Amino acid sequence: MRTAIQYTLLRLLVFFVSLLLLWLLPPLRDNLLLLLIVATTVSMLISVFALNGMRNRMSAELATRLEKRHRRNEAKRADEISEDAEDEATDGAQPAR
Repeated sequence: MRTAIQYTLLRLLVFFVSLLLLWLLPPLRDNLLLLLIVATTVSMLISVFALNGMRNRMSAELATRLEKRHRRNEAKRADEISEDAEDEATDGAQPAR
């Protein structure tokens, strides 16, 4: 989770630095929508190449966490199924009076 937070913060930093640098250009300063579009595109391109390693680590950590959660849920389901089967077995095997 820590890597995801770091990655998000770095993406935001890259965007705001791009926005600031592009704002210094007079043609973009006058058109806010164009400035935002260009800053978003530039920051995206920079992030794709500069933050590639961090993005890979983040996705690996997320995949590991999802796999652990999946195994834990499967174990819970298996326990519930075995408890249900045990309950059915004991209910059906009551001694006759």
